[in-house]
Amino acid sequence: RAGFGLSFRPPTFSELYLTQNGVTSNDALQPERAWSIDAGAAWRNGRLLLSAGVFYTHYRDLIVYEQSSPQAVKPFNIGLAHISGLELEAVVQLPAGFAVELAYSYLDAINDAAGDAQGHHLAYRPPHRLFTRLDRKGDRLEGYAELGFTSAMPRNDFDTATQESQLTLGAGLGARIAGPVWLDVEVKNLADDQTLEDLFQYPLPGLSISVIARARL
Repeated sequence: RAGFGLSFRPPTFSELYLTQNGVTSNDALQPERAWSIDAGAAWRNGRLLLSAGVFYTHYRDLIVYEQSSPQAVKPFNIGLAHISGLELEAVVQLPAGFAVELAYSYLDAINDAAGDAQGHHLAYRPPHRLFTRLDRKGDRLEGYAELGFTSAMPRNDFDTATQESQLTLGAGLGARIAGPVWLDVEVKNLADDQTLEDLFQYPLPGLSISVIARARL
């Protein structure tokens, strides 16, 4: 597969005028425009699926969030920037309804605008992401265990402030209790890591357990 695209994104009302939850507004924002190309290939052989893809996007007036104070981030326009990278995925179907998925992505996000920040990485775009999942699907019993890793990333336009890497673990188990009705138990942040933060440095929940009833029609 291969593709080419053009995109246009105006700033949102909140980006222009609202200040909330540690995110300040910027009424001088301009719409961002971009062109992009991508290509990929997939190969399947019985129970194995392998896929790979590459992409490149060139931006004008890209809207990015940067740390504007120790407690706040603010959207800004980057005159010129590009983001390129690759994505790899492997899926293996195992006996008894089990499957393993492994996915990796690499991102190179660079400021191309003339000035002191030229050549530096764009904020809040992690260069590496890794995800792996083992799951089982069945008529009466299902479950999964997954791991996600996000590498450290810059928080400003000069690579001088960094958000640390994060590792998350999760698991779940579901059972069909009557007809189409299932009861699931899901556990997030299995390691109860109290240091996890979102992109704006707000703490994320520790270990959490959810009980969910659902109907599969």
